[in-house]
Amino acid sequence: MSSSPKSLTAVPVVRPRPPRVHHRRSAGERESLLARFQRSGQSQKRFCQVNGLSLSTLQYWLSQERLQSRPLEASFVQLPAPVAAACLPGGRELPMGAVQIRLPSQVELQVAAGADPAWVGALLRGVLVC
Repeated sequence: MSSSPKSLTAVPVVRPRPPRVHHRRSAGERESLLARFQRSGQSQKRFCQVNGLSLSTLQYWLSQERLQSRPLEASFVQLPAPVAAACLPGGRELPMGAVQIRLPSQVELQVAAGADPAWVGALLRGVLVC
């Protein structure tokens, strides 16, 4: 009997992934986690590992928080009157200093000169929610 070495072939072991668990967190839980992250001094990755949170979720929450905390009136741009008039359909003119805003939903708002920017911002947020 001759003994010849058998060739061994390595077969990778494929382990099934555990099923993903989707957590629906309340607004209060979200705020609490964000506050804990801000106080923790940890990196985003480490905080998520310790608290059982996905990194993408934390990053999404942080981006949403930044958007909500940015003052809307800071994003307004004043147009010179001739440019604003040229933007109106049919060459129609608005009263001096007034602004017309057309939203993607085709809703049009006309805002008088001197309107409070905070009020205009609240109005736009309300209209955009509808």
